[in-house]
Amino acid sequence: MVQLRDDYATNTISLWIDGQMIRFESAAENRVAVFIEGRRKFLNVPRDVIGRCVEAYLNHKNISIIQLTIRNASWPSSTFFPKKVASLKLIVNRDISDSLRNFKNMTFPNVIVDNYCKQAPILALPMVHMADQLTIKSQELDSLDLIEMPLNPKSKIQIHQTIGWNETFTQFCEKLLEWEEVDVGLCFTASAPPRSNFRLNRLLAQIDDTIRETRKTMWNGRKSWTLGLRNNKELVIFHRKTGSILQPKHHMTAIILEKGASTDRDPRARRTFSNIFNQLKIR
Repeated sequence: MVQLRDDYATNTISLWIDGQMIRFESAAENRVAVFIEGRRKFLNVPRDVIGRCVEAYLNHKNISIIQLTIRNASWPSSTFFPKKVASLKLIVNRDISDSLRNFKNMTFPNVIVDNYCKQAPILALPMVHMADQLTIKSQELDSLDLIEMPLNPKSKIQIHQTIGWNETFTQFCEKLLEWEEVDVGLCFTASAPPRSNFRLNRLLAQIDDTIRETRKTMWNGRKSWTLGLRNNKELVIFHRKTGSILQPKHHMTAIILEKGASTDRDPRARRTFSNIFNQLKIR
């Protein structure tokens, strides 16, 4: 396990490699002090020593990294990035995409983006959106970066976004419907926080008005709403609620499935249930 972390409060950058820590503490302009296992080894050395240390420790033929985490830190080397990384996790509080642009041809089996910025140009980097499996968690992200993010048709994508309005969800559904190569399994979940002005009927009406009318269906034991896609696929939308009665949290999910995964709700079953209920009420 490897982690590179930038701590704004202490003005230090830490490199963790399987429990061993190297800390770089800012000194004079463009210079740092280096601490290895808590002991100061070098004082007032050029700042580019961070990149040289990263390369020295991670640039080995036989090294394989289970997870590389970059937490709020710009990547310190413009020429080296480890290739054998099973999982890359990017925790973003500010834009770090410029430091990674030189590695646009690199891809990884699993990429996790935990975004806390309103803008996320990092989603446009191929090393992110071309991952075999991509998970995006976002709190404040503007919809435009998400809507314009290229999609890898062969990747498994999970997107979890906190929203306060319906446009992002509707626009992303529209993007999936327009994209011919979308693959089964792509999933987008948007969450409306407690005390938000979320209304399920209003969102469904917006989808019907903006895109086209949905079919009322059932999928996996849940009420769902389905839109047909090309190539024997369908977009299934469902609603889930968590939290308390006083502070509910609403989650809307759109998932790409094989055609026929959802089934039309049978209006006759509803009438039968209603008739039985009325008969019991009369008795």
